[in-house]
Amino acid sequence: VKNVAFVTSENENAVTLIDVSNPGQPKQLSVLRNGEGGVRGLQAPTDVIVSGGVCYVLAFLSSSLSVFDVRDPAKPILLKEVFDRTVSAGSPFTKFINPYSMTQVGSRLFVACRGSHAVTIVNVASPGNPTLVKEIADRTVDPTSPFTRLQNANGIDVVNNLAFVVSGPWSGVSSSLTIMDLQDPLVPRKLAEIADDSV
Repeated sequence: VKNVAFVTSENENAVTLIDVSNPGQPKQLSVLRNGEGGVRGLQAPTDVIVSGGVCYVLAFLSSSLSVFDVRDPAKPILLKEVFDRTVSAGSPFTKFINPYSMTQVGSRLFVACRGSHAVTIVNVASPGNPTLVKEIADRTVDPTSPFTRLQNANGIDVVNNLAFVVSGPWSGVSSSLTIMDLQDPLVPRKLAEIADDSV
């Protein structure tokens, strides 16, 4: 979507779409607001990705991912919302509490979920039907996990099948960078965990 800024407002539980084709005179096009138009998953939105006319929004307090068709940014259409199971009974997403940031590679979203101490991988090949690929949790959440520095995961980037996850700052094992190999996302491999010297 060209010349449109997508601006999150955590306090307003909203995302505002702004025409910036003339930067000196930005114009509001529309507002996505929690509780309006069937939207339930925009409590404290924290991150937005727009790709191919589709807008993905994480919301920290809703523990959710909302998907909108924004090909006409003046009239966004809600396609789907997915929630953590603690919010929506029966949801396949069980490590999606307090999602904070995400990145997109191809048809997958990689989401750092602070409250779940985890990374969740979501398939969005069909944007109207996001599906769970994998949940990668810290050992404090999943005793079988090889990862010990994902507590309060709040940032993620993925480059050439390598995921870089930053965590912190509220636990004794935070302030860390985890590097994992996701060539096979179903079997993530720990490559390194780098902690601050205070940890």
